[in-house]
This record gives sequence, structure tokens and C-alpha cells, in this order.
Amino acid sequence: MKLKPTAETNDVLQAGGGLNFGGTLALTNLGGAVGANDSFKLFNAGGYSGALGNVSPVIPVVNLAWDINTLALMAHSGLSRG
Repeated sequence: MKLKPTAETNDVLQAGGGLNFGGTLALTNLGGAVGANDSFKLFNAGGYSGALGNVSPVIPVVNLAWDINTLALMAHSGLSRG
């Protein structure tokens, strides 16, 4: 999925029914710095289940880490300080 922090835009996967997470979430930054308080709505579905195995790249920038703990609750992928 593509992220563009400078324009505050990103891809969003739309699912009419439920979405079952699994596998690797591949993210590509198309431009701009990713900050510690940034969050990106990546999914929009009727329900969520499962869990991601990996996120690529593993870290967005030095001293930050992806926070994917709330994917099933809020359908957001955010960042937290690593």
C-alpha cells in the first residue's frame, strides 16, 4: 500500500464484508517524512479478524516502529516510538 505523508493521503483497501488479516503488509512511502504521531487509515470493512505476520519495511524511519496492534479495532496502522 502506498503512503504519502506530505499530502496526507494513502491507499485504502475497501471490503464490502469482513476482512481477514494475514501475511505481510507491504508499505511504500511516496514522499515526505513519517512522524511519530502519524496514522494512516488503510482498511475499510464491515468487520476485521486475523493478524498480520509482518510489515515491510520493518521500521518506517530510525527510532520509530509500526504499531499494528489496533488494526482489527480501528483499521488504522500507526507509528510509535521504537
